Amino acid sequence: MDETQSKLDYNLLLQNAITYYEREIKPYKYVYHCKFGLKLEFDITEDQVCHLLLGSIDKCVPNRRNFIGKSEYNAIKNGNVKFSQIPKKNSKHAKNRIKHFNLLDKLLSSPKIIHYNQAITQKGNSIKFNNSLIKANYLLIKEIHNNNTLHLFIRENKLNLEPVSFFVQKDHSYTENQLSFEVEKCEKILKEK
Repeated sequence: MDETQSKLDYNLLLQNAITYYEREIKPYKYVYHCKFGLKLEFDITEDQVCHLLLGSIDKCVPNRRNFIGKSEYNAIKNGNVKFSQIPKKNSKHAKNRIKHFNLLDKLLSSPKIIHYNQAITQKGNSIKFNNSLIKANYLLIKEIHNNNTLHLFIRENKLNLEPVSFFVQKDHSYTENQLSFEVEKCEKILKEK
């Protein structure tokens, strides 16, 4: 497949991700009841979707504001953003996120929940303290095909919980030696309009 065809496919996949989000994710909030009284409740809003699809856009990118928030969401939805416009630094990881975004509902319907400690990651046979750039309190994971695992990081803010990062990874560097909670009940609740 040539480079032009690849970009055309990712343009379509990017728009399909927005369509999927609007149909399968946006109308709902998600509630997880875990052992020991832990309860997580959140939804995924339009202004969070671009970050989940594209990742963090480096602050030194001149048009950074064009790739975050609700205005970028609307630009993708309306076909005004092409994959070729995404900063090169983000495009490789964005491809992976975009390809797997349509599996987000599978993750949300039956995740394993981890109390995420960003200072601990597993590298090889030893635990290393690696200050991850992902500032989150919880990590929802779901194993999918070929030993790939979907990761959705959730952060507590003053008012609620919010998703802050989404990606697929083969290794377990974010999950090894982390405290996990058994999920007793998952609820997918239609939001009031």
